[in-house]
Amino acid sequence: MTKDINKKRKQDLGIFYTPPEVVGFIFDILNIWKSSQGQRWQQKFPSVIDPACGEGIFLKKAVDSEFTSPRYIWGVDLDEKVKEEWEKITLLKSFGSKAKLDFHFYHQDGLLPIPEKKVRHKKGGMNQYDAVVGNPPYGGIGINEITPELEKALFNFQIWKQKFQKEQKQSVENLGLFETTVPKVFQQKIVNFPIEILFIDRFIQLAKPGGWIAIIIPDGILTNSNSHYVREFISQRTKVEAIVSLPRDTFKDVGTNAKTSILFLRKLKKDEKSENSYPVFLASINKVGKDQLNLIVKSYKKIYTSRSNDMNNSNKIQITSDQNKNETVMVRVDKTLKQLMEEKPASRWNADYWHPKYDDLLAKISNNSLKMISDYKEVLTSGYRGTLVFTETGIPALKVRNVLDTGIDLVNIDYLPDNSPANTPSKKVKHGDLIINRSGTGSIGRMSIFLSSETNTIITGDVYLLRLKNINPFYVNIYLKTYFGKTQIHRFESGVSGQTKIDLEEILYIFIPVLSDKVQSSIEQLHRDLSADHETAMKAKKNGDEKTYKENIKLAEHKLKDLIKNVEEVIEGKREDVN
Repeated sequence: MTKDINKKRKQDLGIFYTPPEVVGFIFDILNIWKSSQGQRWQQKFPSVIDPACGEGIFLKKAVDSEFTSPRYIWGVDLDEKVKEEWEKITLLKSFGSKAKLDFHFYHQDGLLPIPEKKVRHKKGGMNQYDAVVGNPPYGGIGINEITPELEKALFNFQIWKQKFQKEQKQSVENLGLFETTVPKVFQQKIVNFPIEILFIDRFIQLAKPGGWIAIIIPDGILTNSNSHYVREFISQRTKVEAIVSLPRDTFKDVGTNAKTSILFLRKLKKDEKSENSYPVFLASINKVGKDQLNLIVKSYKKIYTSRSNDMNNSNKIQITSDQNKNETVMVRVDKTLKQLMEEKPASRWNADYWHPKYDDLLAKISNNSLKMISDYKEVLTSGYRGTLVFTETGIPALKVRNVLDTGIDLVNIDYLPDNSPANTPSKKVKHGDLIINRSGTGSIGRMSIFLSSETNTIITGDVYLLRLKNINPFYVNIYLKTYFGKTQIHRFESGVSGQTKIDLEEILYIFIPVLSDKVQSSIEQLHRDLSADHETAMKAKKNGDEKTYKENIKLAEHKLKDLIKNVEEVIEGKREDVN
């Protein structure tokens, strides 16, 4: 019971303690940087801080890996419980006494300034560290409570100002957020601001010019279109040395399946201008294992210590597989930060997005003329996601659960009253519209074509409506279910805390081969055939005829599978038509 309570408390605080293998890997990379600086660290040690140190695993590894010595580490954490652990860790033996430990570990909010203490070997004050490392809290949690001390500190943060200035198109000073008479305005703006984004600012603040930063962050920061300003903020203040994608199950033992990455940065020096023409080291692994991480370290060391012009193209993309031919490690260094920043619709920094398999996929379908969904879009809109009150009768409202592979389920439909805020003309569905699931475990990107004669149905929740022109919607529906379509949808997945989604605008950037009108008509004919089986199944379900329902839905699924396979073969040039 105590263990479960402890786990729940950590989840509530957004605390997910890092596996030792990952921490060791981070310091393997930092030691490569340290070694590259020659004599600089022969007579002294780098100063290291973790502003959300938890039980101190990063700082302990900083010492155990010989990156630095105990006298040059500092830790901060808000959690009262972990303070008890600091006295138990083996580092205490190095300090010799609890009094000395208290000069290095502080129980306070990591977003607050660190109290100035007279520590003779800490030159440059408490905001000048050679390395800032850690895994700050995340999970979409905000500040919750802003104390006067924290309010004062947050005024000096720049990242939230950059966001609000972009939204308001005026300076933060003009918003009145600095006027002492309106503190509530500031609090309303900042109280729900993602804490992981504030910690990115804090990590950069704490690094000295030219200092190193290694931070574990949720992939939403690297992928979400509404986090583009964060990526701009980072690129303006640091050099992005490497981005390493971790598997989704990295933190499963501590209560989250959030997709995360390690961001390795070097803070720009005072006179150093930001630029983005340099290549970024991108890597991903299929599981957290010593062999996989060592392969990345080996590749990084080779690339980091060699000159760019000495590298041939074969060294810039490396895929390593195990004895069963399953990929274990991907490394590529042929993409510049400029390319990452300019990728449409709003930049992409996650290493998984840049996997070479996506280049191969587009090459495979490029025998045909390629266009994007944006070339055919008439309407693309999202469902109403506010609070709704459903009724037993009224306006049919489509949700994620209503979108099946074979068609729309109008049997398990919910209804809304006429005066519902979701009942607007832009949310009404027409015959031939594609209904696409925005999110949902196992259902993201699932879609069906709306073939009902019902003219009053609306979309709600996590579904999108896509209305097309100058292309057969039956073909698009099947194409997006093929390997070529589903792989692109998977590529665009983003989100935090395990709740992945595909953003509305990103659907427009999915490439689609242009097939002949004859082939598209053939696809429609076969699609209508399986749709008839789907409708028969739905009628049986409505009437409680389970046997007929199962027989017809199975038949529709079988026909759908065959049609998808045939469309894939047409795209690959293996057959001329789907019949």
